[in-house]
Amino acid sequence: MPIQTPISDKELSELKVNVLNSVLNNHVFPGSNFALRFADLPFVLTQPDIFLVDKKIKNSIRIERLNKPVQIVSINFIKAKRGKTIYFEFQSEEEDGNILLLTLNANIFSSPEDRTIKLSSLKIKFQKEGTTWVIMEPPTSLSA
Repeated sequence: MPIQTPISDKELSELKVNVLNSVLNNHVFPGSNFALRFADLPFVLTQPDIFLVDKKIKNSIRIERLNKPVQIVSINFIKAKRGKTIYFEFQSEEEDGNILLLTLNANIFSSPEDRTIKLSSLKIKFQKEGTTWVIMEPPTSLSA
């Protein structure tokens, strides 16, 4: 039985970028037949910029066919903005080094109230097959 190793930061970053690209373009995830539909996407796209709070991804992301920049920012950046700011955030959980549950959340932060409200989420379960991560089952969409 092969030794299971945890997902590397590079692999995780690549998965996140692919998920975000598929969500923002309403595309099928590469190597699968699963479309990644995000319930609050029209609401998220009302902002001039797309914000992603993430410590692992180091550079801004260029999303094909999307006319908006995706900026990688800190939660402190979001909290320093005035008014209401919508942002994406990933959560990941590994199971035995071979299975990964990746969740993309959309949140809205309101500076006057200093609180965060969860919007919708998309949960995707990946399994490592060889050197690639593939989606195991249809993604689960949760709305607030």
